[in-house]
Amino acid sequence: MNVDSQASFDNILISVIGEISNRSEPSRKFVQTFVLAEQPNGYYVLNDIFRYLVDEEEEIEQEEAAPAAAP
Repeated sequence: MNVDSQASFDNILISVIGEISNRSEPSRKFVQTFVLAEQPNGYYVLNDIFRYLVDEEEEIEQEEAAPAAAP
């Protein structure tokens, strides 16, 4: 997992790249970017973007599984 952060005005911008797994499912790569805004008793998530990344192998499997387009 990689985590980068940077101060931005009164907030903190954080970017995370890693893998996540749910129970016995295979792990999936993801990227998440969010902004932590300060409040009196800590921080809260102001904005959040989460996206799964598709491996080249996974993309090829999806293309092969897709039905062929009709002429």
